Amino acid sequence: MSSISWYINGALAVCHGVISPQAASGGITFDHDRAYAVVLTRTDEETSDTPEQFVYLTNARAPGIFRLIKAARQEPRPGEQVGVRVYRSHAQSSNRWAPQCGVRYDGLYSVTGWSIGPHPPRGEVTPPVRVHFSRFSGQESIVRALKRPLKEQKDDYKAYIRTRKAQLEARAQQHVPSSLATSRAISDRYETESIETLDVERSETSRVNASLLPVLHAPGLVAPRLEGTIDVDFDMHVVEEKNTSGPRSSEAKHDEAKKGLEGNPRKEIVHLT
Repeated sequence: MSSISWYINGALAVCHGVISPQAASGGITFDHDRAYAVVLTRTDEETSDTPEQFVYLTNARAPGIFRLIKAARQEPRPGEQVGVRVYRSHAQSSNRWAPQCGVRYDGLYSVTGWSIGPHPPRGEVTPPVRVHFSRFSGQESIVRALKRPLKEQKDDYKAYIRTRKAQLEARAQQHVPSSLATSRAISDRYETESIETLDVERSETSRVNASLLPVLHAPGLVAPRLEGTIDVDFDMHVVEEKNTSGPRSSEAKHDEAKKGLEGNPRKEIVHLT
């Protein structure tokens, strides 16, 4: 495992092999045997008096949740600590233990207990799950861990934000419709790993301009739909869907019916540069 204890964002933590790509914006890193790491974002963590004991909030359908619960029942071998690495993200909502920016490694924790239910929150169908964590002793002091990011790490983060901002502004100068340049064409899960904390350079109460969100290359993720029939992928290619279904001959209708396409529009994908 990497010895680095702070990362500019979840994507870099993935590059260092400490979390899985699925957990880059929050969640559990796991395999078929067990859970290895948790990235805390948004409202994942209940308010606590100490960062060394906390409750992780999720739901029964969260990927890896049952592998995480399994850790509470595992018996460590003599001299071995079976635990879960905990990473706190700046994207945590109003959490006093969250880093000012980036993703911080807070140490190895044990899963001491868990509970399910009793009822799902309003508007949800899956019951909530509360997982209790406690930090192992004998590690680096949590007080020292909470000091990260250090000044030079904050400077690195600022430089990263300036670079992403410059790239986005440069792309906005190209022949792309202005409405697209200011649209939020980034998956919601990657927003939490973006420039949400330009507060490093601004006041804590300032609001982030959504048009300055960086575009991260994330194969496999689907960009949210914009108004009309235009999509934008993660490389800022414009993908336009045109409805080409118009008056058709009986032969054309027969051919489409055979293919199971009766009444459905065909899609034409056009990459504009």
